[in-house]
Amino acid sequence: MEDLNLWDLNTPYLYSAEVILPKTKECKEVTFGVRTIDFTREHGFSLNGKPIKLQGGCIHHDNGIVGSRAYSALEERKIRLLKESGYNAVRTSHNPMSTALLDACDRLGMLVIDEAFDQWRAKKNNQDYHLYFEDHWQEDLGSMVMRDRCHPSVIMYSIGNEIGERDGSGNGAQISHRLCEYVRSIDDTRAITNGVCAVFLDAGEFGGILANIFGSGEAIDFDSIPEDVKAFIYQTDYVTEHWGELTADFVTDLDVVGYNYLDDRYEKDGKDFPDRLIVGTESYPRMMKQVWERTMQHPYVLGDFTWTAFDYLGESGIGHAFYDQKGGLFCDYPWHVGNCGDYDLCGFIRPQGNSADCYGRHRPIQL
Repeated sequence: MEDLNLWDLNTPYLYSAEVILPKTKECKEVTFGVRTIDFTREHGFSLNGKPIKLQGGCIHHDNGIVGSRAYSALEERKIRLLKESGYNAVRTSHNPMSTALLDACDRLGMLVIDEAFDQWRAKKNNQDYHLYFEDHWQEDLGSMVMRDRCHPSVIMYSIGNEIGERDGSGNGAQISHRLCEYVRSIDDTRAITNGVCAVFLDAGEFGGILANIFGSGEAIDFDSIPEDVKAFIYQTDYVTEHWGELTADFVTDLDVVGYNYLDDRYEKDGKDFPDRLIVGTESYPRMMKQVWERTMQHPYVLGDFTWTAFDYLGESGIGHAFYDQKGGLFCDYPWHVGNCGDYDLCGFIRPQGNSADCYGRHRPIQL
């Protein structure tokens, strides 16, 4: 290792090799980097022996107004802008990204959580991947790992996001075990994670939604809520309290447990599960100051990934704001975009992105 130039965030040195296929004699040049990664409770994530907090953002495959095609120049622009504003990691939500994007991460020095699925057997929409998971998960997951395992930027594989089977239903723990075992059989040099959220909406967020539905955005009288809704609130409170136990079997095979909007559990779960490593796989931009303070308090929390670094097509209006606070989670036409990114659809930074240095995420952090 002494004679090698190591790949890192500031000097992402890449080597090239000429590969000749024995049967066809086809010659191809491939690039690769040399680096070490480590994950421990004491130091969190380390790159080449140096502990680093992941200052990350979630990104999607589309390139804004240009559409879904992966143009190399636009993929590089996306990563370059994020790198310039202080990000050191991205999470590919919620599917494998283009080779062009990973190549850009290699060249520019950006770490990657490489994510495979947004659902397993349990559907989120009628026509989503749940129709194909059982027959194709191994082929699709294996293709991602085999394609991406030479990219030095890739430090973790994610086998899912907010998977419906996280509460133990549908043999969720057994499926998680099979996926983890399969990934390790192909590449055991990276960590495996999964973005896990609350089993239901947490009680506080659910209460805000109820206020919009029953109280026109104002405070509501609990007694005025229908009895079946009250019962759901009580159930939500219980599940929120016992989330750690309910999901324990589901996450037991993961190297790092991804927490979506659960930063308030970092301290408690760090004590209840003394061997667990955590990464904040999704956090609200408006909560980043609080989230980052909690992230910095615990070495076993590897870092955070804001939702989102770049705006995206879909989940229309999820980041909207109205003065009267009325309305549901999503917005109707003419809304097309999520409206919650640090960068807008065209790649211009928003005020929330410009002000991010107040909590440190947009300043390189080494521990």
